[in-house]
Amino acid sequence: MADLVRLGRFQERLIWVSGVSPESWPAWRTLLLAYSDASRNLVPEGRRTALVVPLAGVGFQQPDVSDVAVTHWQFRDVVHRDDLFVMALQHEDGRPSRHRVSRALRANSVAHISQWDHTLAERLLEADLQSALQPRAILESYARERGWTAATAENWEVGTVDGPRNRPLVHSALLAVQGREAELDRRLWAAQASVLLPLLEERRVELIDRHRSHFKLPFETELGRFEEPDDLELGSLLYYFHLHGPPNGKAMGEAKRLRAARNKLAHIKPLKPSEALHPVVLGA
Repeated sequence: MADLVRLGRFQERLIWVSGVSPESWPAWRTLLLAYSDASRNLVPEGRRTALVVPLAGVGFQQPDVSDVAVTHWQFRDVVHRDDLFVMALQHEDGRPSRHRVSRALRANSVAHISQWDHTLAERLLEADLQSALQPRAILESYARERGWTAATAENWEVGTVDGPRNRPLVHSALLAVQGREAELDRRLWAAQASVLLPLLEERRVELIDRHRSHFKLPFETELGRFEEPDDLELGSLLYYFHLHGPPNGKAMGEAKRLRAARNKLAHIKPLKPSEALHPVVLGA
């Protein structure tokens, strides 16, 4: 080992070692500790070659190799949802023909469903928009490819869990095969709510602006007195139309659709793709 670390051709390099198995790890551990001892005693720190040895999967014991010139890190809770959101936005930027809201919905949905798994994120980004927004089939297919079933353990080493140890996140594909619909729906809802709730407010204001002269206020309801058209929320707006008549059938239809979408999101329920992408919601 001493002769190896002294070789000029061996110094100032980074060597990536792949294919280490649980069976071969004890030998590699012995080698790394010997290399650490030789390199720190015989080679200046700036000229030492670094060996990187990824240990992936189950079967490895805790890699107790900490020494002066050797250490280990767990690649856990490193990739976050926000990283995948940025990745998805960059992917969508290459498709300028898409409506800005549908692009935002896809990026948010990909991030909330993938959480940390960039491979799943890529799968969702390549799928059609409807499948990306309602991804159960993709998740079940992904789980089959990984060999996951409802009985698969929630284990970081096999990829079914990530995030902080005190608040672990279960992979969406495992949730799908376990039938944990409520947890998947919450992730989809969170993705939609961040995009659509502000958008629905914009649509409410636009609807009122188009028909401002139609409103005869003040307007008394069980919820209180409305002095200005802008104070009418979607529920009270629709109630006004029922009592006094809408400006036209289109306005009534828009108000109903907007209120239905808002109410669903307000009850922490995700919209179907056809609901989220409806022209009334998108403002298309």
